[in-house]
Amino acid sequence: MAANTIELAHEPDFTAGPLTVLPRTRELVGPDGDRIVLEHRVMQVLIAIARVDGEIVTRDDLIETCWNGRIVGEDALNRVISRLRKALARVGDGAARIETLQKVGYRLVLGDTVETPLAPEGSVSRRQVLAASLALAVLGGAGIFVGKRGRERISPEILALLEQSRQLLGQETRDAQNQAIGLLKNVVGEVPGFADGWGRLGLGYGLVSHTRVRAEADVMRTRAMAAARQALELDPGNACAEIAVSVSLPCVGSYLEREQCQQRAMKVEPGNYDAIVCTANTLQFVGRNGEAVALYRSLPDGPLTPADRNNMIRALWSAGLAEDAEREMVEAASLYPTQISIWLTRLYIKLFSGDVGAAIALSHDTRNAPTGTFPDRVARFETLAAALQTREPEQVKKAAQMLRERAKICVYEAELSMRGLSALDRVDAAFEVADAYYFSRGYRVPDFTPDGGISLDRRNTRQLFEPVTAAMRADPRFGRLMAELGLDEYWAASGSRPDYRLA
Repeated sequence: MAANTIELAHEPDFTAGPLTVLPRTRELVGPDGDRIVLEHRVMQVLIAIARVDGEIVTRDDLIETCWNGRIVGEDALNRVISRLRKALARVGDGAARIETLQKVGYRLVLGDTVETPLAPEGSVSRRQVLAASLALAVLGGAGIFVGKRGRERISPEILALLEQSRQLLGQETRDAQNQAIGLLKNVVGEVPGFADGWGRLGLGYGLVSHTRVRAEADVMRTRAMAAARQALELDPGNACAEIAVSVSLPCVGSYLEREQCQQRAMKVEPGNYDAIVCTANTLQFVGRNGEAVALYRSLPDGPLTPADRNNMIRALWSAGLAEDAEREMVEAASLYPTQISIWLTRLYIKLFSGDVGAAIALSHDTRNAPTGTFPDRVARFETLAAALQTREPEQVKKAAQMLRERAKICVYEAELSMRGLSALDRVDAAFEVADAYYFSRGYRVPDFTPDGGISLDRRNTRQLFEPVTAAMRADPRFGRLMAELGLDEYWAASGSRPDYRLA
């Protein structure tokens, strides 16, 4: 067996006989839908034993892959094996057991073991589709999706692929997103009359469009709207289609239209996962974080995707629920230690909540840092952290100048600059960045790369309602900014108010 340390955040979901294993959420799901959340080490050991397809795993193998080669006492390993056996007995109903071979090692004994790694980009094998049916327990049952036209039973295999695609989209990496689109295209290819399948495909395209350069994003949005139209033709009022349309609309200026699509979806399917999280995310963009938190808390039991968990943490923080946000960050760090969005959110909240030392420690933890966290990016956090910690004039001046220059690089840098400059009480400079970011006044901020295009209607407004930008909200110029972004008009038309105007 290859002696590679098992990192749960990077392990694919798979099935082993009648069991479904979800490493990223540490869940073991039995054949009847019973599930249990395993301890981190117990899940690592299960993966190590399951992935060798019935072969023997030695104690040394387990120590190398699950404890990174550290010296581990025999009692510690025995305790983990014991807990794994209890978990299998609890949800496996006798369908799987760990066999001990004295002085040799362990192996997983099943009636039939089938490992189902996630499919390559855009492709799904027939064997994988069949094996994926066992992951249906994630959805809580076999289920029947019925449209208003063409009533038909949807197979467990298709439902499992839908759930797999949701988790992939939530990873927020290009490869995982492309893979999710491939799974959804397979779904509508297998069942072309399945309205929810088309709606979910449209949702996938719509979500992905926000992470691509302008030319590619335009293609994605066109495909999203086409898939949504197909879903609505099959099932007028289809909730998934309404959500697909909502996430494909511009972030700036289409607030009310987005909300109306989401309200229609919520009316049709109040418990629809995608409708709930997309509506909550939209509320964050318009400063209604308290309402967003209530929606996240209304979600049915089950694993959140990394992206949705990250958005919930930001909503909690922005709603002033710091302790709740901290608890969720601890849980998120245990589940997804190197997921880029969650890692950055943890860093920002620690940095801007006064826990500067913890923020610096996190930025220097290269072992658990996401891929692409380069030294120059870590250095910028150190410069900003030093200024926030000391408030020494020269340090503040140095950090402010750095932030103003980096704001010109791309949207992510401009968003950080608005936060940092506001936290440093450099409010004039923060509004200077906001003018460039939202309106290309003074200079133009590229979407992602210098040649990737500039899409002003796709800009993020969430950071304007975070605790860190309180100094901007206290400035008279903030009212002008709200009017120019169309938010004043939206609040009046929708009869709503942002949190900062409720006090």
